[in-house]
Amino acid sequence: MKTLPSFNEFLNEYQTYADYRKGSWGTPQDLKDDVLISVKHLIPVDWRESEKYIKSTVDQSDDKQGIKFEIQLKTGDAIHAYKLGSFRGSWEWYLNKKKTSKQDILNYLEDKIYTPYQKWQRHYDMSDKTYMYADDNRAYTSGRTHAEYIDKLYKALSSADKKNADEYKKK
Repeated sequence: MKTLPSFNEFLNEYQTYADYRKGSWGTPQDLKDDVLISVKHLIPVDWRESEKYIKSTVDQSDDKQGIKFEIQLKTGDAIHAYKLGSFRGSWEWYLNKKKTSKQDILNYLEDKIYTPYQKWQRHYDMSDKTYMYADDNRAYTSGRTHAEYIDKLYKALSSADKKNADEYKKK
């Protein structure tokens, strides 16, 4: 007796190029462009500079396994992306052959690309310094959480970097 796939198995079914033959979008080049845009958002630098961290992109798709791309980074890491759904940007991510979330990839690469001081400075510059005046609780909570994270980064700095950070805050 044949059993039906579970809901989770159904959701994790990878797309193949055959799934895109009906529409105007979904050529191999379209999907390569989509995965590259998605990967550029995973690299914690300005999107105009993210291209210099990508070494190569290889389409490793087949009819049984589905659409898969391997992106080699100049950091020595490999990102694999499997196409999950028909929407743009719907990929399942693997970093160095381990299933990973987009946020975990971003954090990993941030730690690899930046020094602790640069990481603190980056987060300090992009923080909302007026979050405590927000009427929206989500904005307040998000701002407070980010401020706590910046404090944690500051506490982990060396004494020389803390001195530089204190000077930087005065500017």
